[in-house]
Amino acid sequence: MDAQLDYLDHELRTSYPGVHQVLSSPVVSVEAASDEVVYNYEVPGAILGGHSKLPRADARVQTVFKQRRSPSNRALTAYQSGGGPAGPATFEPFPGESFFDTGRKSPIIAAMHHRLVAEGCNRYQSSVNADVWGPGDVKSYAAWQEKLGFEGDDVNGIPGKTSWDTLQVPNV
Repeated sequence: MDAQLDYLDHELRTSYPGVHQVLSSPVVSVEAASDEVVYNYEVPGAILGGHSKLPRADARVQTVFKQRRSPSNRALTAYQSGGGPAGPATFEPFPGESFFDTGRKSPIIAAMHHRLVAEGCNRYQSSVNADVWGPGDVKSYAAWQEKLGFEGDDVNGIPGKTSWDTLQVPNV
């Protein structure tokens, strides 16, 4: 989930700075946030007039805003009544790039190995010593990075925080 939020935050900052500015205001309301996202991302007929967005004050746009505010408020209420996110993380936190040294032995590496195989990124010669970091891990992790859409130098077979968090390696 953190990787998804990081990606969304990056997209908002770079591609939609106006939306990012509204959403990052410390006093933004759920209604204002919902309206801003709907107005900039949703493309129902009620927001488009021809090929252009209708003005925010247009009655059809306001109707769409009102329809979307209720689920947003329900989500906030459910989150607040649940006391926030559920318990402790069930996935291994990113151990840092320096963790992935040739020959390192760890149950974390074995758990990662199994996740890469489950994701269809098996470039291992065998499953012997699945808990030891080696060339098969580098090749398999590079396949995972490619699957995520990474390119160039970002496909190096060494885990980074974003790709690691997306892999969701279970706690060991």
